[in-house]
Amino acid sequence: MSMAHGVAPAAPRRSWAFDVAIASALTFVIVMATLNIDAERAERPSDWFAVMLAIVAASSTVLRRRLPIVTLVAVGGALAVYAAMDYPGGPIFALGPIALFSFMIGVSRREAWIAAGAIGVAMVVARVLAGNGLDAITLLWVGWVVAATLGSEVARSRIEQRRIAETRRHEQEAHEAAQSRRQLVEERLRIARDLHDSVAHSMATINVQAGVAAHVIDRRPLDARDALEVIRATSGTVLDELAAMVTLLRADATASDGDASAPRQPAPDLTRLETLVTSSRLAGLDVDVVVGDVQLEHVAPTISTSAYRIIQEALTNVVRHAGASAATVAVLRPPGGGLAVEVADDGAAAPAGPPEAGSGSGMGLVGIRERAEATGGHAEAGPRPGGGFLVRAQWP
Repeated sequence: MSMAHGVAPAAPRRSWAFDVAIASALTFVIVMATLNIDAERAERPSDWFAVMLAIVAASSTVLRRRLPIVTLVAVGGALAVYAAMDYPGGPIFALGPIALFSFMIGVSRREAWIAAGAIGVAMVVARVLAGNGLDAITLLWVGWVVAATLGSEVARSRIEQRRIAETRRHEQEAHEAAQSRRQLVEERLRIARDLHDSVAHSMATINVQAGVAAHVIDRRPLDARDALEVIRATSGTVLDELAAMVTLLRADATASDGDASAPRQPAPDLTRLETLVTSSRLAGLDVDVVVGDVQLEHVAPTISTSAYRIIQEALTNVVRHAGASAATVAVLRPPGGGLAVEVADDGAAAPAGPPEAGSGSGMGLVGIRERAEATGGHAEAGPRPGGGFLVRAQWP
């Protein structure tokens, strides 16, 4: 992360110890080197003040990552005084590029270049005032400034690349998390629709047959017994479907944990249409089935399952709400191709328009529309011109 005005974020305690150790070792080396230069240059031998400048400059590097501006000022000031007093050159001047580099990677590019220019000019002026002019040492200092500047640019580029990569990684993680949440919501909606479609249809049959049994139990006990038998068989079907759904959910959970071999219960489709219609007939509804130029077993699995569930829900609504005595289920191939399913009844008509929530859970006609749209189709529902109600879904 970039730092403003040469102030870096706080580092962990362990890095503090590391910085202290490095600064201590560097201070020892610089001081010893400064003292040992005496024998090589007699014009201005190192003295206690030169050693003091070396200690100030070297020890300030302990702050190079946290307060690089402090390190830069301390090192720059110490080197300027050291050079102006014409002390002999040595390793102490290597602290300049270190301090400058540490500062430049923590500020903006503009501030870094201004600092580099100011320090370079200050070094040249200091050498000129000391009477040395543009000698080899002066050029070496300028070279160090240039090297620190270029090095900071390389480091800044790498830091920026890491920052961009980190940002992209966070964005990817956020996208994946949002996608997982969306998939979870969609899965919950699918489970809710499946529960509604499979259970509501059977419960409608049970409700009708229970009413029949209660009505005729005293006068026609055999009819009441038949109704109770339908209730028994239908409730068994409900339990089987619930057990199959629980098995499917457990299989999904197992598969998500890495067991791809978990068994899956096949979803109902149009090949089971006759079984579906039979349960509606047991509820007392006279149902005719019309299958046009369609081979049910060749319909795409997702569309076939969606069409089955739509027919199931439409028949459930007929039994529960329409007060109808007869219904027609049609599976057709429209003139333009594709697939269409229709459920028409002779009961009381509802308002025209797209499927909306009805009574009960609100999952009925809304679920029909959602199922059709989820598989690339569309659905509509409304009163028939001659009376009754029509639900139609079509896929291209």
